[in-house]
Amino acid sequence: MRIAGKINNVIREMCLRELGQLEQDLVFGDATTKEVITFLRSNQDGMSENKLRLLTIYACVYPEKFEGDKALKLMQDAGTEKRQRHA
Repeated sequence: MRIAGKINNVIREMCLRELGQLEQDLVFGDATTKEVITFLRSNQDGMSENKLRLLTIYACVYPEKFEGDKALKLMQDAGTEKRQRHA
């Protein structure tokens, strides 16, 4: 039982339920740009890899939102590391 408790704590601490739901909503066209930005800003201490995955899904669904400097601005808002922004 302690293992399940630890797993649940990690899921809660990393906001993985919310992240998974937002990713699913993006894929099915049920999430808005505002929801993505709100999630990224409210989870500044989250793992960069999770944020990058969310931004990758967002870019696949809304490629027009990544034209010009828009992608860099979103990554900065997400708090991703500088080295990840240029990958």
